[in-house]
This record gives sequence, C-alpha cells and structure tokens, in this order.
Amino acid sequence: MSTITVVFGEESFSVEEHVDALLKDYPSSDRETFEGVFELDAVIQSLSTSSLFASNKIVVLKNPWFFSKAPTDAQLKVYAQFLDAAESSDFPCLIYQLGSVDQRKKAVTQLKKKTKFHIYQPFKDWEQDKVLDWIKSRAQQCGKTMDHDAALALEEIGGTNLRQLAGELEKCSVYVGNASTITRADITSLCAPATTSIFEFNEAMKKRNASQCLKALHRLLSHGEDPIRLSGLIVSNLRLYTQLLSLSQEGKSVNDIAKDIGKNAFLLKNVLPDIKRNYSLPDLKNAVIRFADCDYAIKSGKMKPDVAVKLTMATIL
Repeated sequence: MSTITVVFGEESFSVEEHVDALLKDYPSSDRETFEGVFELDAVIQSLSTSSLFASNKIVVLKNPWFFSKAPTDAQLKVYAQFLDAAESSDFPCLIYQLGSVDQRKKAVTQLKKKTKFHIYQPFKDWEQDKVLDWIKSRAQQCGKTMDHDAALALEEIGGTNLRQLAGELEKCSVYVGNASTITRADITSLCAPATTSIFEFNEAMKKRNASQCLKALHRLLSHGEDPIRLSGLIVSNLRLYTQLLSLSQEGKSVNDIAKDIGKNAFLLKNVLPDIKRNYSLPDLKNAVIRFADCDYAIKSGKMKPDVAVKLTMATIL
C-alpha cells in the first residue's frame, strides 16, 4: 500500500472488500480509526506518533467529513498540513467512503494530487456481460468454474447486487463440495427463492398480471425482503414504463429511446411491447401518485410498510 490510499464508490461491497484486503496486509499493526466528524489535528498527531501497543500502525479515515462538507479556509490550511503529514509519515493512511465522492470539491482535488483513487461504481443495468464476467471470476476465487448458462441463472437472481451474488456463490461452492463446477441446476435448487421471485415479480408487473405479481410480492415479503426497498423498485419500474410510453408516442425508435434514457436497447425491445399492451400514461401517472401516498403512509406511521405496499400494489394492477 502506498503512503496514502483512497477507496470509495457506491458499490459498497467492492469498497469493503478492497479495504479488508488492504488491512490484512498489516495484521500485526495497531489500527487507529477516525470516522465521520473528527479533528484533523488529531489525525496529524496520530500520523507522527508511534504506537505503544504494536510494532507498526495504520491510520484509517472512514467516511471523512471533508468528502461531504466543504472545509472553511482555516480548515483547508490544517487539511493541507494533514496531507503533508500523511505523505511523509512512516505509517500508511487509508481513506475510504461507502458512497460517491464529488471529485470537484477542493479538498478532493488536493487529495487526488497526492495519490491514485480506487473507485467502485455499481454495474449498470445494461452491463450484463460485465456482471457475467464478474460472476465467473468470483467462482474461480472460490475454486470453482461456471459455464455461461449457470452464470446467467445466477445473474437473473442477483442482478447487479455484488454482495448478494458473492453470498450465493459462496453458498453454492460449499454445496457442491469437491465438484469443480457449479451448474445451473445447483443455482436453481439452492439459491434463495425470495431473490428468484424478484425476476418473477418484474416479469409479472410489466405484463400487469395481477395474480402472479401479488403472489411474487407476497413471497418476497415473506422471505424478508424490505418493503420500502420493494416500493422503490416498483416506482422505478413505473417511471421506466412512463418514459418508454411517452417517448414511444413521440415517434421515437427503441434505439433513440435507449440513448435518451441511458438504457440498453435490447432490454427495452423486450419490455416495450408488454408496456404498450398493458399500460397507459394515465394509468402510470395514477400508479406513481398512489405509491407517493403509500410512502407517506409508511413514513407517517399510519400503515405498516408491508401492508401499505401490498394494498397499493393491488390497486394499480
């Protein structure tokens, strides 16, 4: 690790793994951690003071305030002293954030002059090939191989959620034991039925199949899925459907729509026919309003989250 290492990004699982790997390089070191709001003078002091309890030390800054709040002029002077201290210290300094960082901020641009940033962002919905490559690579780390069909089956379950995909892969590698390959049959028989029904739910929703949609929603909730997260998924789908219908009615082609909204054209070609058959713009506007009311009912404590989501979903199908 260089004197200063910076890791951040919205793909929190990858950030955490990178950080854990770096910390494992210093197993016998004392670790001094500063999190959130802290005094930079205290960090400077730590960088210049040997540990009393270990032969070495690593200084860790987690979600530091200067990534989210602009320092004052006085704070910037101390911040510059901190950067100099970190660069010249005998101890490594690890700075990381579970989330995005505005690289235009003055404090961030100054830090970037001192070291390379390691940035992890989630895969986009249309980056399926990258997700499949990640799955196969992760399987190899578990000592297993996967063919394309098996990787595709797992991607259908976990989507771009790397934390979930990694957990399912670890479970599968234990399940197959000494076998060298994880198959589609292994994925189908072992991986969480709750996550499998996310795909089923999305398919039923775009087709506006009330019975299948509500059954899938019930399975998701009964297996512990967060109802607020599911509400966000539903609203995200509704907004996508609204964009598709609106732009399609303007006479735009699927390829043009894909460019306008930043989605994969192949994905949209599979979705648009169902949306045209089963939804109208007034339907979708009404549905978004109902889920706004659902959100208010949950946050105001008027309804339990799972009940609110179930009832609201039933009214829009």
